[in-house]
Amino acid sequence: MAGNAAPPPAGSACPQDLRSWAGGDRVWEDGEHPAKKLKSGGDEERRGKLPKRKIVLLMAYSGKGYHGMQRNVGSSQFKTIEDDLVSALVRSGCIPENHGEDMRKMSFQRCARTDKGVSAAGQVVSLKVWLIDNILEKINSHLPSHIRIL
Repeated sequence: MAGNAAPPPAGSACPQDLRSWAGGDRVWEDGEHPAKKLKSGGDEERRGKLPKRKIVLLMAYSGKGYHGMQRNVGSSQFKTIEDDLVSALVRSGCIPENHGEDMRKMSFQRCARTDKGVSAAGQVVSLKVWLIDNILEKINSHLPSHIRIL
């Protein structure tokens, strides 16, 4: 019985199959073709394929005219630094619009907060964004002149 090896169990992958899938070197048989994707040209689809990474932003701002750094959930009557920052992130294309409404979706964290009228020379926030070209310039272009990402 030395020459009678049992066949592999049903549903198990042979090492040869694994190699072909891992390397992407599949040999197509006659009449078999890889699936083609339709081109939609949608900006949202393109954005969804961009890498999303957790980044840290170092900010400086003048707090005059603001009611502090931290956003007041459910109250839009008090203008905050985070309101302007999130608005700039959405307009620059770093985050989707629905993430601006729920900051947990972008894993937003701040290291500190300031009170009404207080300025900051170095405020750090972290969040997940799409990595786009010239991200710093694009965000700063949508921020007021008294708020800057360094």
